[in-house]
Amino acid sequence: LYSELGNISDKKVLEIGTGIGRFTNGLSERALSVVSVDISRKMLNRAAVDRRGNVELIQAVGQNLPLKDGRFDIVFESTVLIHLNDEEFKGFTNETMRVLKPGGKLIFYGPI
Repeated sequence: LYSELGNISDKKVLEIGTGIGRFTNGLSERALSVVSVDISRKMLNRAAVDRRGNVELIQAVGQNLPLKDGRFDIVFESTVLIHLNDEEFKGFTNETMRVLKPGGKLIFYGPI
């Protein structure tokens, strides 16, 4: 994953599907900032244990992101899509594209 991203030291990253923070720290070590979103408060609390200073944790669903348009250079999704029905998937993709900057990178990681 990280080799695919290249140098992201000046990039703002949105991570959707924080879980226990498996990718959060790796992203935050490389990126300017990371906003990490998960539906589960329990998972966010777990991820907060190892959180770095440039990480913001938000409880939300990917289909309704409380974030500004065009804010992120990279949107990274980890193992969320397998949990979505067709309608939720459409809302999710619309939202990720809304918050992604023009020319930004969208990464789906895990089974679809």
